[in-house]
Formats: sequence, C-alpha cells, structure tokens
Amino acid sequence: MAERLVPPEHCPWGLKAQPVVDLQRFGLLHFEGRRLIQSWFARGYGRLDCTPEESFEPFIFCWISFNGWAACCSGEDEDWRWRDALAADSALARRFDEQDRDEKEFAAAVDDFRSLLPIFKAQQLRRRGIFLDGSSRREIVEFYLSQRPLISRAPRCFEDHVARGEGIIGDWPHVVGALYQVRCNLFHGEKAAHSEMDRLIVYSALDLAPLRGRYTPAMTIRKPIADKDRIKAFWRIGGVCHVCGEELDYYNTTSWVVDHVRPRKRGGKDKATNYLPACVECNGLRWAHSPTAIRRILLLGVIANFEGFKTRKKSGSEFRAMYAKRLSANWLRRRMKKLEDSDERASLRKQAERMIKGFVALDEEVMKRQRTTRSWEAALKQVLDDPMTRRSLKRAYSDLVTIGFSSKEW
Repeated sequence: MAERLVPPEHCPWGLKAQPVVDLQRFGLLHFEGRRLIQSWFARGYGRLDCTPEESFEPFIFCWISFNGWAACCSGEDEDWRWRDALAADSALARRFDEQDRDEKEFAAAVDDFRSLLPIFKAQQLRRRGIFLDGSSRREIVEFYLSQRPLISRAPRCFEDHVARGEGIIGDWPHVVGALYQVRCNLFHGEKAAHSEMDRLIVYSALDLAPLRGRYTPAMTIRKPIADKDRIKAFWRIGGVCHVCGEELDYYNTTSWVVDHVRPRKRGGKDKATNYLPACVECNGLRWAHSPTAIRRILLLGVIANFEGFKTRKKSGSEFRAMYAKRLSANWLRRRMKKLEDSDERASLRKQAERMIKGFVALDEEVMKRQRTTRSWEAALKQVLDDPMTRRSLKRAYSDLVTIGFSSKEW
C-alpha cells in the first residue's frame, strides 16, 4: 500500500472534517426502499469479476444504489450536496482509512484509482474537441492541465497539491469526489467502452465498490454466494443446521442460509472454508457474538428453560413472560417495517398487546394445574387438551405459536 497523504491545512477538505452524515437513517427507510437499494447494489457487486469492457453496467448499478443510500443518510436530494456531505464526514473518512489499512486488496484498488487522478469533466473535453486517447495517463493529464481556460476536474485541488510537492492525496474526500466525476462522465454519455482509457478508469472505479458495501448499514449488501459454494456448504455436514442440528430442506431457500462460521464482523472471510448451513432462526440468534458470549448465552438459556418450563416454581412465570414479550416485540418490529399507514401500525401494536394479555391469562390457568403435574409444560398440555378450556385461551396459544412460541421438546 502506498503511503497515504492526509489533507493539509491549505486544502479545502483539510478544514471540513466533521460528523455530518447519519448512517442510522438508512435503517429507518421504508422496507421497499431499502430492498431496492440493496438489490441494485447486489446486481452490480455480484459482477466485480467482470472484464474492463463489461465494467460499465455493474458500475452504474452500484452507483444508483450508492446514490439512494447517500441521499438517505445525508438528507440531501441534490447530488452535489450529498457528495460534499459525504466527503466532509469525519466518521466516513475514518472508516475509509481503517479499510485502506486493514484490507490489502482494497488498498491496492485505491492505489490503482489514485494513479488515474484527476478525473476531468468529459463534457467539457468533448465540447472543445480535445479528447486524447492512446497516450499514457501522465501525458494525458499534463496535456489537459495545460488547456486554458482550465478544464473542471476532481479532485478540484489536484494542481495545488502537485505544485506544493505533496503528490496525489488519496484519502476519503478526494477519492469520493473523483468517483463522483466518473459517475457524471458515464451517466452523461461521455464515456465509451471502445476507449481504452475510459475502460481503465471505470474498471478501476468499480474496484472500489467494496467501500460502499462496507459503509452501508445493511449487512445483506454483499457479494452473492456462488451456487457451487452453497451446495458445498449445505452438504458439508449432511444438510443440517450447524448450530441446532435441525434437518434442512435445500430447496426451501427461505428456511436456511449459508452462515459464516467466523462472522464477517469478527474478521471472517467470504470463502467456502468459512461457510456452513444454518436455519434462519439460529443464524439470527447467533449473530456475531464471540465464542465466550455464545457459551454464556447457552448457559443462561439452559437455566431459563429449566426454571421456566421444567419446574413448578413461581419464578418461572417471569421467564415465560419475558420470552413471550420478546417474541411479540420481534414480530411487531418485522411487521412494522412493511407498513407506512399510521392506522395500520396502531392496529398492529394493539394486536401485539392482545397477544401478551392472552399469554398472561393462559399462564395463570396453566399455573393452577401445575400442582398436579411435574412441570409447566405438562400442565400446558392438560389445558390445551381439556375440552372445557375457554376458546380464548386456546386462541391465545395459537397466536403465540405463529410468532415463534414453541411447546415442543423444551
């Protein structure tokens, strides 16, 4: 990795670093909006292995996604405003530096793109009829810089840094400004796949797509796992969840996922050797916890399961109530993401409240019968099998089962 220069005080970007972008806004975006942005990015990101001649289309999809995400997080609708907001954000600059330092492939991509700077405004070049192709990038840059009046370029402060002997600055604000100019040239029809230099610039810019995937809060935005790797992962341990051991259906793609044995958040790689199948429920619960945390969670779960469902202790009602409330809260959160109408959201909240009240009434009835049974589980079975049990209690249990409450094999 080449040594990175930071903006000196005389550089416009050296004076602007401040937190101006709220990455959490993306999580508040409507479900359909997030899904579209994620699908656009996945469509481009999944083609990073393309040739330079094929790089134009995936770059466009990646940028459309980046555009929507950036406008959402910055709160700015005009492109140049959210570009400046992103470039001036100190948190994004810090993340860029960390990725540049820790990931060799990304650092190499930044060096390659940096060697092509500055990116000139192709529209002005076309109007003046001074396109120069077939020469080295250095010769092209020197020729364009010699033109008067000056041709717009990104970063805007390129000449100033060179004149001061500081070289080409390769930090976040300068790189994102140059990427934005590549986007403008391409979207305005000023780049052509038959031009060798145009292909090189767009292809190099596409290599920086991982920085957008890293900054976007949605962890689902990542390079899709190849079908051959999915098949290998599924059958590596016989088609069962590597966490709970439940048998999985390969063709029911909504019931299982390819899980990273070592989570990506903890340094795990997107490699076949790091993949194993996991049911959706276990994948969500396992998250990115450390091994120590997982062992503690399992131990606490064993204790709570025994106290809440295997004994007749009154303290078990607290565990059961917490369990039901958590399931209800998770169900409510997932459903809320898909609704915009305030009346529908209010109705959904009331439905969740009714579920909790129904469980409390059911639990009270079960506890009355616990005196003659060994456990809460056995008492629950008696209540559900009794034809004299109120239908409202049975309906309450049915509602809880639909959101994940289980009474089998505690």
